[in-house]
Amino acid sequence: MPHILFKGQCDFENIKNNFMKCTKMADDSWIVKYNTIYLAADGKQALIETASIRSGFIQTYYVMIEQKQEKVTIRVCPLTNVEKTFGVKRSIVYVANYVFEQCPDLVFDKSNLEKEILPEYKRDGNDR
Repeated sequence: MPHILFKGQCDFENIKNNFMKCTKMADDSWIVKYNTIYLAADGKQALIETASIRSGFIQTYYVMIEQKQEKVTIRVCPLTNVEKTFGVKRSIVYVANYVFEQCPDLVFDKSNLEKEILPEYKRDGNDR
């Protein structure tokens, strides 16, 4: 499943408190909608209710943000079954961008997404 990993600690309360329902227009005619955010009781995981839409094709799923030790993973929740479309991949990038804005001390670790859709994240403490 597509994912992006960061090194560091994530402030989930900050992510939840600054979340706003929004719609983004992705490349290639994809529309990505973010509706609601849910924060786990332990404060180490969040789910964002997401929809990717193109030409009448709609997928709804959750993008998961998860803290495990010193790593933050952003991916589609494994309990949801979605096609790995460009819209789904773009939705993960948009969430990663939001997380990175809210937690600027994070450092990019790795991703299995195409380099063409990944922004220039901070790597190993230095800008790339």
